[in-house]
Amino acid sequence: MNNNNIQLNVLLVEDEAILALAEKRNLESYGYSVLWASSGEDAIELFRNDPSINIILMDINLGNGILGTEAAKIILNHKDIPLIFVSSHTDKEVVTKTEGITSYGYVVKSSTMTVLDASIKMALKLFSANQKLKESEEMFMKAFQFCPTPMAIHDISNRNVFMDCNPAFIAITGYKKEEISLAKRHLN
Repeated sequence: MNNNNIQLNVLLVEDEAILALAEKRNLESYGYSVLWASSGEDAIELFRNDPSINIILMDINLGNGILGTEAAKIILNHKDIPLIFVSSHTDKEVVTKTEGITSYGYVVKSSTMTVLDASIKMALKLFSANQKLKESEEMFMKAFQFCPTPMAIHDISNRNVFMDCNPAFIAITGYKKEEISLAKRHLN
């Protein structure tokens, strides 16, 4: 269990049954509740049907069927969730490919359970921080859009280009939003 005594639900995606069972047992010994999928297709189905999943540990090579990277893309298009790739691949090309899919982590299968547990905790903290940042940005944009005071955002590092403005700014200056956007594109 984590620090808040909330059991975390892990979706383990691993095609090799013996490895999956050992990993499942190790994760459960650290207090995690573990669901296991043996293919990318099964992982997608399990994820769509179980909203309690908090994090996904995804192997890359999943035997027949789609690769873990493809399953990860489909899952992440459905819902934002921390996903850690767990693979025996250490070559730069494979690791770089996963970075384009998610930035929550990459753990080599030969790593200890302590490393995997730490990676899970870090991914969950990063996910939480990202969620708070999104919420903060949404609140700012709502306040910005509905504020009666005219406001414009400028990029002073790029010749003071207009980045955005609120409706009150448009009302007082007479500029249209499209004109400001066009000026921004023209100057860049």
